[in-house]
Amino acid sequence: MTAIQYAIGWTVYTVAALGSLVVLWAMTQNIRLKWRAWLRLWGAVLVLTPGVATEDGTWLSPAFLSMLYDALYHGVQQAFLNGLITVVSLAFFSVVKLLFFRQIGSAKAGAESPKSPKPVDNKRKEPILS
Repeated sequence: MTAIQYAIGWTVYTVAALGSLVVLWAMTQNIRLKWRAWLRLWGAVLVLTPGVATEDGTWLSPAFLSMLYDALYHGVQQAFLNGLITVVSLAFFSVVKLLFFRQIGSAKAGAESPKSPKPVDNKRKEPILS
């Protein structure tokens, strides 16, 4: 594989991953804010975290997909490194979200809470005939 093919492959994968994140964004529109933020974060981490594709670590590939392929074709021992990268990335970005984005989520949660409707006067008004 040449460097140009490698760059083209990563470009195609990145565009496809961003497209799938847009679809995930649309699919999670109607979920509660707390769950929606976590699902979007985990989806982004799973598809965008790079892992090693070769033994010497010169080529990168999506960590989650490499973990699955290595587990299926080479056994669990080969999948351990990419699995470790994926789990550490999920844990790191989850902690970052908990530490730094808590106030943003709580402010938006207050804005999305349903407001109590104003009482409506349903009395029929008779037209004035003169």
